[in-house]
This record gives sequence, C-alpha cells and structure tokens, in this order.
Amino acid sequence: MTFCYTDASERATADATRTLEANGQDPTEYVDAIDRYARACADAALLRYRWDRKGRPMIGTGSTGQRVEHAMFRALRDAEEVAAKMGERLLLTPASRAGRRLGGRPQGFSPAADRPNIRRAA
Repeated sequence: MTFCYTDASERATADATRTLEANGQDPTEYVDAIDRYARACADAALLRYRWDRKGRPMIGTGSTGQRVEHAMFRALRDAEEVAAKMGERLLLTPASRAGRRLGGRPQGFSPAADRPNIRRAA
C-alpha cells in the first residue's frame, strides 16, 4: 500500500465541499479555508500512514533514556487535532453548526419588502 498526499487532499476537499453544499453554503466563498483544511487532513493522513508503517509505536525514548510518548504518535495526534479544529471552523460537524453560522446576514436582519426596517437606539 502506498500513500498519495494529493489524493488525500482531494478527498478532504471533496468531502468539505459536499458538506458545505448540503448545508446550503457556497463552497466557492471558502476556497482558502477549504484548502487549508484539506492540507491539514492530508498531513494527518500522511503521518498516520508513516506511523502505521513503523508499527504504531506509542512509547519512545527521551533524551535521558526515559520512556516518553513516541514523537510520531504525538505529531499524528496534533495533526488530527488541527484538522478537526479547521473542520469545526468550516462548520463541517453538526456540533459546530449548532452554535454558529457561516456568512449570511446578521440574526434579526430582514430584507423582506413587507417588513419594516426598524433601527434600534444605541
């Protein structure tokens, strides 16, 4: 089995695009954010591939010979955490969508012609 970074990035881009479209968002408004998310996902996938090939080590040896968390495992965990946070910022998970919206008009704004334009006193 070999790893292709481009394939992993393209899969993440496609998944993010589908999710945004399914949620009524225009993915073309978030091209840069989707690209960063896709790179983060591909980075995590590459680290996972390399970690798997090394036999999934969990424990490594520190500079003074002590047992420590293996550096590759730590890097993988960090990369997956970054990818997950970027996905949440793009509102790709139900939990992230529950509290925020991407773009659009501010809550309470009504562009309908039959509704009065009420300004609030500051």
